[in-house]
Amino acid sequence: MKKTLLLVLSAIILCLACAAHAAGKEPPAFASVRDVLERTEGYLEIVGGEEYIVLILEEDGRYIRMAALTDDHAKDLYQAATGEDYSVSAMEAYNDYTYTLPFSYMEELDDTPMNQAELDGLKGKTVQELFDEGFGEEIINQDEIGAPVHIFLEKGLFRYEFELDHAASGDPRIMTVRSGKYYGFSRSAFDVDLQENLSGPQ
Repeated sequence: MKKTLLLVLSAIILCLACAAHAAGKEPPAFASVRDVLERTEGYLEIVGGEEYIVLILEEDGRYIRMAALTDDHAKDLYQAATGEDYSVSAMEAYNDYTYTLPFSYMEELDDTPMNQAELDGLKGKTVQELFDEGFGEEIINQDEIGAPVHIFLEKGLFRYEFELDHAASGDPRIMTVRSGKYYGFSRSAFDVDLQENLSGPQ
């Protein structure tokens, strides 16, 4: 499995790919994002912002969510990385610093994604039927007219990519699913009650 790092700074997205991991290991306790990057080969995604940074790690079938509050210096770096004077070096400075912040909150998530057999069972359903079954947050990607349409839908803590059969009307809600696959974590997976669960860096 590929390990992917996703850091969102408003509209800025940074992706890094890493190597496959060996199954059967217990996930160790991690001190910071940098510690996770150096010590695991599991699949992970990171969402960073001005107030916090949240990481979700999938390792050995377990899903661990970790979060840290930012301090004043991180907030200044975030403003520089997302402001009018944005530069790659400003974003790297934000990353370098926030990746060293200690985690203030950690929990194991009790949800698991749909398996491939379940996703295969959705073949032939319309997008509207998927919405009726609890999927939401459509993101559509169609490179050219007449080409297969790919749509990203979220359900619970996870995101899925579906390839749809083309429909003459162009309305994705009436298009039918050709195939589907697990794609990662949903945006709601990164929602953390900061007031209840987090305390600032010591």
